[in-house]
Amino acid sequence: MLALRTLEFDRIIDIVSSLALTPLGANALAELTPHTDPKSVAAAINATSETVGYLETNSLFPLRAGASLEEALAVLQVEGRSLDPLPLRATADFLDSVDAARTAIRNATGSFPILAAIAARAPDFKIEV
Repeated sequence: MLALRTLEFDRIIDIVSSLALTPLGANALAELTPHTDPKSVAAAINATSETVGYLETNSLFPLRAGASLEEALAVLQVEGRSLDPLPLRATADFLDSVDAARTAIRNATGSFPILAAIAARAPDFKIEV
């Protein structure tokens, strides 16, 4: 624990979380903990390096989600009641941006296999949106 305080890991997480493009991303980044396995560390470094390379030659990921996204997603889990159009619209906009980000990575200038594998795991909601 002393090593984490010495490295100011909490400050690093705060800064990285503030760079997130969506509230879901910010929450996921805030939960990060240091890797201790050398293979996990190497994989994380490779993913970070590839992402930096992507951003050097391509535009920022087109993800968009308002601060109300988490609330909108929570409302969708309630059964037996009609849904308000604004949370549905917020969710549709977010899902559309996920598809746009996946397409941007697929069509990017350069080779980004780690990003492509991550993007391929995202379900395709184009028909629903």
